[in-house]
Amino acid sequence: MAEETALFCVDMGTTRTRVWLTRGAQVYALLVRDFGVRDATRGLNLQSTLIDLLDETAMVAGLNGNGNTNRKVAAAGMISSAQGLLEVPHVLAPAGADALAASVRRIFLGPNDQYELSVIPGVRTRSGTSTVAEILKSDIMRGEETLCVGLISLGLLRPEEAVLNLGSHWKWIWLDASARVASSRTFLTGEMIHAIQSHTLLTSALPQKSPTALDEEWLALGAAEARRSGLSRALFCVRLLQQANRGTGDQRLAFLYGAFLEVEAEMLRKAKILQNVRSLCIVGTPALAEAWKARLDKEGITANVLEEAQRDAAYLAGLRKIVASKVC
Repeated sequence: MAEETALFCVDMGTTRTRVWLTRGAQVYALLVRDFGVRDATRGLNLQSTLIDLLDETAMVAGLNGNGNTNRKVAAAGMISSAQGLLEVPHVLAPAGADALAASVRRIFLGPNDQYELSVIPGVRTRSGTSTVAEILKSDIMRGEETLCVGLISLGLLRPEEAVLNLGSHWKWIWLDASARVASSRTFLTGEMIHAIQSHTLLTSALPQKSPTALDEEWLALGAAEARRSGLSRALFCVRLLQQANRGTGDQRLAFLYGAFLEVEAEMLRKAKILQNVRSLCIVGTPALAEAWKARLDKEGITANVLEEAQRDAAYLAGLRKIVASKVC
C-alpha cells in the first residue's frame, strides 16, 4: 500500500477504541481494543497507547515505510473530550461537514511526529450556559455528528430526517433542510440497563449480555406494566417474576427493555418532538433496533435499521469528508 494514500480512522469511546487503516473506501485493517477515555482517569497514557495501536494496525495492513512521518489520522468520538487525548470544543448546531471541518484540531504524535492526527469536534444543541432552563434544553454529542455526515454522503440519510443511535446512550438526532445536524436529545438508557443488569438486585434475574432477540410478548408485558405503574415499579416486577419462577432470563430482559421503550416513546409523544419526522435511521444492536422500529411503525414513522457494516462505512465516510473539507 502506498503510504501517502493511507488514512488511519479512529473511533475512541469511553471504554473501547477502534482503528481502521483505509485508502478511499477500502479497508485494509481493523483493530479493536478495550481502552478508552475512562481509562485515562485510571492512569492510562492515552497517547502512547493509541500510538501503539496505530503501529500495530499499520503492521497488520503491511503499510510500507515504518518510521516515516506524515501518516494521516482522523479521529472522532470521546477522544475530543476533556478526558480524551485532545479537547476540542463542541460546535454549536446547526452544524454540517464544513462547520465541523473548520473546528478540527491537529497535533502530531509519535517519534519524529510520525502521525498527523486530526480530531473532529462534537456538536452542542443550544449554548446551555446562561440559565438552568437553557441548560436543561441543551444537548451534546461526540462521534454521532461524524456518523451523520457519512450517512448523508452515502445516501443513507436525507435532509429533515432523523437518526436514533442505540449505544450506551440512546441519542436522537435531527437534520435540518440543509442536511446539517440541527439538534439532539440524549438519554442514559443504555448505560442504565447495563447497570441494572450488572449492579442491582435484578442482576441474578437477567442475563449479563446484550440481547440477540427480544421476545415480543414479553416486550409488550413490560410496556404495559410501565404504562400502568411507572418505570421504577415495572423494573421491580422483574424481581417478582424471578421469584415466581416466571419467564426465562431472556424473557425478563425483554420485559425490562419493553418498560424502558414505553417510557421513552411516551415522553417523545408528549413532547411532540417526532411529530415532523416521517423517516429515520436506527443504529444499534439488531434486536433492540427492530424493537424500536416496530414501535415507531405504530407512530407512522418509517424506520430504516442499518446493519453494522453500513454504520461503520458511514462513520469512515464521515471522517474522510470532514478531513477533506478541512484540507480544502
